[in-house]
Amino acid sequence: MLAFLTKKLELVQAASHDTFNFGIRFDHLIHGDLHHLNIFFDAEESVSHVFDFERVMVGDRIADLLYTIFLSFLDTAVIDDENFQCIKSFLNGYQKNYPLTHAELEDRLHWFYWNEIVMMLWIETNYYLRNETRSNEYLPHRKRRLEIYIK
Repeated sequence: MLAFLTKKLELVQAASHDTFNFGIRFDHLIHGDLHHLNIFFDAEESVSHVFDFERVMVGDRIADLLYTIFLSFLDTAVIDDENFQCIKSFLNGYQKNYPLTHAELEDRLHWFYWNEIVMMLWIETNYYLRNETRSNEYLPHRKRRLEIYIK
């Protein structure tokens, strides 16, 4: 755990960008936890139900979109061309209904990396401050995420 936190600290100290200039806007009602496990599909592969609304909030739609993409297509044991084809299809469908610019997407990608990979500390908080072991099972997974994204 200490080595994991030390690596996060090194990333923060080495940051060469303004960590508060990501263009994040709080102008949309977002789900906050939309991913493949919170979406049910019918026999025709259309969305039939969305659930788990406990994190609904006013926030940034593109940041929420990236969270959905990450958890649904990249938070897997294997990342290959099929994952990226799924992302491309997902983004193309999204663009047809709610366009976004390349600059918006790039800004939020920087934010997403910074927020979800480097600054997210709930597992560490549970481990050190709350002395909870419930989150221990997620630590190797979180460590793998960090290792993937610092390459």
